[in-house]
Amino acid sequence: MSDTTQAAQDYEVERTKIANRLWLGADGKESKEEAAVAVSYEFLGRAADPKKGKVEQQPDGKAFVHTISSPGTRAGMIEGFGALTLMGNDTNTWMNEKGDRHPTAFDAIADRWALLDTGIWIDRTGVGARVDKPRLAEAIVNVAARKGKTLDSAAILAKLEGDNEWAKAAKANPEFSAEYATLMGRTVKSVDDVLAGL
Repeated sequence: MSDTTQAAQDYEVERTKIANRLWLGADGKESKEEAAVAVSYEFLGRAADPKKGKVEQQPDGKAFVHTISSPGTRAGMIEGFGALTLMGNDTNTWMNEKGDRHPTAFDAIADRWALLDTGIWIDRTGVGARVDKPRLAEAIVNVAARKGKTLDSAAILAKLEGDNEWAKAAKANPEFSAEYATLMGRTVKSVDDVLAGL
């Protein structure tokens, strides 16, 4: 009879921690899940691994914090767990993106949360979050028109594609995001509708 426990120990793979995932109490310090009022995710970076095609990723140096809507309840603990899981998924997607991407994992998570705040889950084109930039340009033009300003959609599209900081601000804007959601055929709940569900 072989000793499978020893064999498992011999071949144990060492995993490097890439993030601090914390449950936070009202005092802002790490706490038990039952006492947490928020969760925090901080990307710690990743070393390069040329054999697996992984490049070095620098740490964020700051944490993204999500406040739990009903602390100390089953729903609240599930919410916290889900938030941390989604932040980790967003970070993994960000690490594997090629070309135009957010400068940090924190920015990728913040952008995703900004979309969630408008009732938009995500647009998927292959791997990761993608925004239909021509449709977003159309949304910006529509919102501007309602405010009495005429914009050229081709110029707005060029701005979205050429200025990452401006594009990030445009995607995070609630009015643009709501119009974008409408153009994409999504229903965006009003604040009153959301609060009625509490």
